[in-house]
Amino acid sequence: MPDVDLKDVMAEGEFLRRVGDELVGDPAIGPAGPAGETGPAGPAGPAGPAGAGAGGLTTPATKPLAGRYYLGTDMNLGAGPAPTEVMFNPITFPAATTVDRISMYITVAVAASTIRLGIYNAAANGLPGTRLLDAGTITTATTGLKEITISQALTAGTLYWLAFTATVGGISAYALASPTGAGWTMGRPVAFDNNSARIYYALTPGVLPADLTANTPVHSTNSYAVVVVRAA
Repeated sequence: MPDVDLKDVMAEGEFLRRVGDELVGDPAIGPAGPAGETGPAGPAGPAGPAGAGAGGLTTPATKPLAGRYYLGTDMNLGAGPAPTEVMFNPITFPAATTVDRISMYITVAVAASTIRLGIYNAAANGLPGTRLLDAGTITTATTGLKEITISQALTAGTLYWLAFTATVGGISAYALASPTGAGWTMGRPVAFDNNSARIYYALTPGVLPADLTANTPVHSTNSYAVVVVRAA
């Protein structure tokens, strides 16, 4: 039987289809072509968030411990206020704080006597300015811790002045004794002497004026009693 060329007996398309069947086994889909070239890079993405400053380190403010008492410097046993003086000691908190007690510790009592306690804002010159709080009075007819319940918010890093004034003389209480760690701003008449430089105003006893900005304080090297506050 003579050789027959399949192309002679079938259409060219049929011939190609048959050959494709034998090569890939699928009459509908031919072999995959080669991969195309990689396309160009896309646009850059948006910038990331800014990093933290100072190497990413922060120093949180130390918040006073609730229920602890605070004052502006060291405390020791000392004399109390004269009845014609309004006395002050400074205090600053590194973090925002609410205080819920204002107190003194009386060591020598006087019958039928009281001390009025309060807090003052600092004036532009750092001395006591406007009255922030008149807390009322404590009895000093007996000894021991005497305190008043308050609720006073204090701003972080702000200087305040804790104030007290007695109605009579002869009262004694725990007192400031050393200025070395106080960070005092009112100015000392003698550098680092044995007693704290106190600041007071000669005013009506038992009264805390609304504004002391225009008044001139008196500085002294005598020890004097202190007021303390408790963090809420």
